[in-house]
Amino acid sequence: MSGGGSSGPVLLGDLGGTNVRFALARPGGDPECQATLRVADHADMAAAIRAYLAMQPEPSARTAALAVAAAVNGDEVRMTNNPWRFSRRRLMADAGLKALRVVNDFEAVALALPHLGPDDCVRIGGGEAVAGAPKAVLGPGTGLGVALAVPHGD
Repeated sequence: MSGGGSSGPVLLGDLGGTNVRFALARPGGDPECQATLRVADHADMAAAIRAYLAMQPEPSARTAALAVAAAVNGDEVRMTNNPWRFSRRRLMADAGLKALRVVNDFEAVALALPHLGPDDCVRIGGGEAVAGAPKAVLGPGTGLGVALAVPHGD
């Protein structure tokens, strides 16, 4: 994450065309305080983050990880299917964050693949899984999302 870490909870966000979903994560724990906010009800991403944190008994999250239904290149994020756009640096300042990581939503799913166990997966098609082979994520969303997880080193 850019900007340094924090010992408090991490704000998790999933921003799509219609909704933004939030939760808080603490080290070693499951996400908690889950909420879904409508994009149309908020002026921008910073306003949605502030609204979500205001709903929490202890709005202490100062780091965030956001998965967005958009290409993520450089500082500027332009949403594919909603009117929001934001600068990552400006969002950190506007939302009071010390650290922020923004990734494409399908990249986020691909990053989770190594953490899934056999009971988390459903086999489709023929053949057998090959340990250490690349894995693909494909699915509908704002468009047709795709990501590839290619193992390297540890």
